[in-house]
Amino acid sequence: MARRIIVCLIAAIMACGTMFVTACSSSGDNADVVITESKYVAYINDIYANPGQYVEKTIHLEGMFDMIDNNWWVYRNGPNCCGTDGTCGFIVTVDPSNRPHKNDWVSVTGVLKMSSQTKYPYLKVTDIRVMDTRGAEKVSNSVL
Repeated sequence: MARRIIVCLIAAIMACGTMFVTACSSSGDNADVVITESKYVAYINDIYANPGQYVEKTIHLEGMFDMIDNNWWVYRNGPNCCGTDGTCGFIVTVDPSNRPHKNDWVSVTGVLKMSSQTKYPYLKVTDIRVMDTRGAEKVSNSVL
């Protein structure tokens, strides 16, 4: 599954190029970066391609909450080599007492950190809420 995520990110970066993300939505309270549904893949790709621009920034997004490769993730299905079979999102650290159920649709805000083990970004969650209404589980490439 981790290989799928990397392939998704590389394919989308090659298709979209490098972009700079700014917060342009009122949702996410005081987040530095608000990842919107219409630009989801583009936002995620830019963060993975340019993590130094985002480390220690507060990021807000919505997505599915699930365990993938022994890590908790907030993600959506996105473009890959064969359609929307890739996974785009972040590993998240969540207080076990506040952990949603698998496949819950969540709104999450957290501070972007870099893993010393994997060298990939993850979100240290500061707020996570289960949403009543689900957004688009499958998202496509878009340009910022």
